[in-house]
Amino acid sequence: MRVFLRFLITYHGLPAGVVGAVPTIRQWKLASLPKHLSVEEVDRTLATCDDQSPVGKRDRAILLLLARLALRAGEVGRLRLSDVDWREGEVRIHSPKSARERKLPLPSDVGQALAEYVQNGRPKSAQPFLFYALAHRSAQLLASVQ
Repeated sequence: MRVFLRFLITYHGLPAGVVGAVPTIRQWKLASLPKHLSVEEVDRTLATCDDQSPVGKRDRAILLLLARLALRAGEVGRLRLSDVDWREGEVRIHSPKSARERKLPLPSDVGQALAEYVQNGRPKSAQPFLFYALAHRSAQLLASVQ
């Protein structure tokens, strides 16, 4: 609006004081998105995972998916066991908005963390979700809100 008023002042003779009547948009100091985590910060975060416990194995696998593949939290929560192609070394990500699928390479450290979680940390279940407890909790929360 302020830019439009400046245009009218410059080209159509609107009085200059009119721009002051339109308030500026508040710019919050911390409103911008964080740039990124440094390699050291990611390493320190990964070091907090207890590799001996099932929860630690799950947390490490999730953090590696977030950090190394730049997945969103919802994408991690929707991952199914069948989305990991171990032979091809790929992960299929399904977008609910566009109904498209994209394939991402599976780095060896991420693949190792996922395999360790699936073999030694993931509770036995017929659920198709890789991190099914997360998907199950999300569904419960949505049901309780409705």
